[in-house]
Amino acid sequence: MTNPTGPRPHDAVTVIGLGAMGATLARLFVQRGRRVTVWNRTADRATDLVAQGATLAPSPAAALQASPLVVVCLYDYAASDAVWRSPGVDAALAGRTVVQLTTGSPADARRSLDWARSRGAAYLDGAIQAAPGQMGQPDTPVLLSGDAAVHARVAPLLADLAGAITYLGDAIDAAATMDLATLSYV
Repeated sequence: MTNPTGPRPHDAVTVIGLGAMGATLARLFVQRGRRVTVWNRTADRATDLVAQGATLAPSPAAALQASPLVVVCLYDYAASDAVWRSPGVDAALAGRTVVQLTTGSPADARRSLDWARSRGAAYLDGAIQAAPGQMGQPDTPVLLSGDAAVHARVAPLLADLAGAITYLGDAIDAAATMDLATLSYV
């Protein structure tokens, strides 16, 4: 469903990481009428998204400054940490909400929460339990954990990505713990 009146300022979202899953997330936001800014280390991965209406940011800091909500979907937390060490990122994070959908450990989630808070950003940790082609469906499972008020604030935008988002509570490491438990079972 698209937004017939066009994107509104509170509909702005930045997606960092345009691998198969990150590009799918950005595409879903664009299709839902959101104002989408994207950044990827390899800029040509954004070509199709830009043609669909997304804006390519020239740097991670510019991507952060473009939107109050930042969805991160990278290969691992080491890749995410490398992005966070880019010039200007620390200052650009203040006042933003970061939703980390990169697969990681409970310790990664706890460390990232501390890091984000120390820079004035709100933080949720999450886990996507589906393949890119399954995203955007009513039964697509995504796990989220972190501050309940932050979750309530961003849930309407995140609903663009999956219909079966499960909020696991305030413990920031709950999504990563559940994801690892699920992965060890299958």
